[in-house]
Amino acid sequence: METLVLEGGAAINGAFLKAGLIDEISVLIQPAVDGLAGVQSIFEYQGGPDERPGAGQALRHICGIR
Repeated sequence: METLVLEGGAAINGAFLKAGLIDEISVLIQPAVDGLAGVQSIFEYQGGPDERPGAGQALRHICGIR
């Protein structure tokens, strides 16, 4: 398998990030999205306070309309 579309919520996204299984992210941002405290964001990871699930992983921003 070369490509997998992950359309889960923040918890599954965080699990895939921690496992090092994400190499590309495509995010659609709409004015209707809110950022309330206590509400999951794009990535949510239920680990210890010192854990950093994205540590050592690098992504680059590619801007453009396809």
